[in-house]
Order: sequence, then structure tokens, then C-alpha cells
Amino acid sequence: MSIYDTNIIQSDDYQAFVHQRLTNPYSFFDALRAADPVHWCEALQCWLVTRYTDVFELLKDPRLSTNRGGLYLDVLTSENRVLAGPLVDHINTWMLTMDEPCHTRCRKLVSLAFTPRMIEGLRPMIDRVVGELIDRALTKGRIDFMRDFSNRLPAYVICEMLGVEQENRDHFQQWADTVTSFSAAAGPELNEVVGPAAEALRQLTGLFDPLIEQRRSQPRDDLISAMLLVEENGDRLSREELFAMCIFLYIAGQDTTMGLLGSGMWLLIQHPDQMARLQAETDHLIESAVEEFLRCESSVPRGVRRARQAFDLDGRRIEKDQTVVLLLGAANRDPAQFPHPHRLDIERSPNKHVGFGRGPHFCLGAPLARLEAQIAFRQIVQRNLVVRSLTDQPKWTTRMGLRMLEELSVEVSAD
Repeated sequence: MSIYDTNIIQSDDYQAFVHQRLTNPYSFFDALRAADPVHWCEALQCWLVTRYTDVFELLKDPRLSTNRGGLYLDVLTSENRVLAGPLVDHINTWMLTMDEPCHTRCRKLVSLAFTPRMIEGLRPMIDRVVGELIDRALTKGRIDFMRDFSNRLPAYVICEMLGVEQENRDHFQQWADTVTSFSAAAGPELNEVVGPAAEALRQLTGLFDPLIEQRRSQPRDDLISAMLLVEENGDRLSREELFAMCIFLYIAGQDTTMGLLGSGMWLLIQHPDQMARLQAETDHLIESAVEEFLRCESSVPRGVRRARQAFDLDGRRIEKDQTVVLLLGAANRDPAQFPHPHRLDIERSPNKHVGFGRGPHFCLGAPLARLEAQIAFRQIVQRNLVVRSLTDQPKWTTRMGLRMLEELSVEVSAD
């Protein structure tokens, strides 16, 4: 049955999805998956893929490219294409948008610096920062969990990793967020954000060029210094690749981890029975709880690809250069893969979600995001915090490509 034979195309949910105003997309995902799991979306000129099995396989399908340059330039005015040139070149140097063999080479070099040992070495610092944020929340009594906790933790960790000085951190975050407003946008909206994003990239270049040169002559115990030192068979990261990696690490690690922390807290507030289970068996359940948060509310609910060649999928013909949107949020709630998919179950096993993607582009920072979330929720439950939401309907972001709370007003007290 085609979706055009249903009322979905006329529904408010469908229109809200098109315009990125859908607060709760899951009922729409369910209906779309049941009616037309490989759906041509005329409004967005792209394919929407919702079934777990399809998304799981396509995430590592070589017939799909992650390079997005054409997706940006196609809809820009001629004047804005010139302005966007350096910006698109920069985004195409992020590992997220690289294809083989460039992706394999760059990821291997970065992995020599961004090691499991380095990530584990961050544990004491993360534990200390979480404790400080909780102490501050207890002193205030009322906080916006997103602004005062979820935003601060990953921002602090990433800036510490990169060696960005304290006085530059607010600027770094602001400029990186502005670049993200372009990279995550689509359609005519790109023409509205390209100017500020191009200026933000210029400012970021001015911040990191001297920092990189300083670390080249005087290495420190930070990730920039480590990436400058890595070498594989005489190959090193270029200046452009190193700069892109610094910006991408922040963009990829900040919003996604911020979303994970906020969504996890909101899910536990909504399910006090699961909070009680986590408090009772923290050591046993902390890892599976974080995985369930990732499945239930994926911070990145979609993966965008472009077809390198024409191919058939479930009887549909996907043509070369067409955009294919892999709806990770829909796949993670597919009842064919996850029994009772809309139920939060912190003991769920197996839980082979695709919240971090899959294959060559599996999230490089996944171990760090998991570590931050595990430490944060471990302290929250072990200190017997009472976190009570001050709203029944928190506001979700409308920024395309992300699913996270914009704000979560809560009262925090010690039990």
C-alpha cells in the first residue's frame, strides 16, 4: 500500500515533519513505516527510509555517499554559492561527509590520537565536573537542566581535550553553533544562514590557526598536540584536516551528548519506576540504561546520504544523485526489531540500536559520549537526587537534523 492511499499525506504530522516542527515524531514514523517504508517525499525531494532492516543495511551501503556538497550548493543563489565556497569545502573535510578512501585514511590517523586510553584518562575530570554541576544545581534549587547541566558538561570536556583557553570557550561555542546552523539546514533556509556561518568559520580559523601553530612548536597534553604528532607510513593530517577535525569534534560531540543527557533525564523523570531500578542496581544497569536512552531518543534522528548510482529498494527505484534520508529515530522504534519499542526499559537486551550509526561512519566519539552519560547518571542516582520537572511539555528543538530538548526546567534537591 502506498502512502498516497492513506490520509498521512494530509495530516498535520506530515506537514510538521516537512517543516521541522514535529514535537513527537514517533506516531508519524510508525504510520509511515507501516504504509510506505521507502517513501518519496515530494516536499523535501528525498527518500524517507523508516524500517530498521533497511536503515541498518543502508548505513554501510557503498552505493550511498555521505558527501553533502551538492545538497548545499544546489539550493543557494549564485551570489551565496561564492560566499559558501570555503564553508562547503570545510564541511566536506569533516569525517562525517567523507567517502572512501579519504574517510578511511583520515579516521585512521585521528584514531591514533583519539584512543580509548585517552578517553578513559578523562574519567577523573568528567567525574569532577559532573560533581561541580550537581553541587551548583543543588545550591540553586531550580535550573534549566539543558542550559545548566547538559550543555555545560560536553562543552567543558571538549574544550579541555582540545586545549581551548577559558577566555575563548564562549566564542568557540557560539561560532561552532553558527556553522552548525548551516550544516544542519536544508532548502531555501540555507540562503538565510550562509552569511553568518561563513563569518563564523572565518572567526574559528582566526582562533585555531595560532593555537595549532603554538602546539606545533610547544606540544601539550591535549588532542591537538596528539593529532599533530600522529603519523602513519609518512602520512599526516593536513592543516585543513586538523582544523576541520577540531571543529567537527565540538559540533559532533556537543549537541549529541547534550541531547543524550537531557533526553535521558526527561525519560527517567517520566518513568520513576525505571529511576528506582537504576538507583537500586546502578553498577549493573548504568550501561544498559544509557543505551536505552540512545535508542528511545536518538539525538541524531536521521542520516543523510546521496545515491552514487541507481538501485532498487523494496520495489522503489532510487535514482543516482537522489537524497536518501535514513530515519534512525524510526528504525530505533521499529517493533520488528524492538519488542514494545515505545516503552523505556533500562534492562533491554539485546539493544542493537543505530543511535551512533553503523559501519565506516559509526560515531568516533561514541565511547566519550557513553562515558560522560554513564558518569553523569551514576552520580545523579547515587547521590539520591530528586529531580522534578516544572513542566509536562518541555520544548524540543526545531533545528533540522537534531532531536533534543531546548529547555527542561527542573527542581533539584537531595533526598
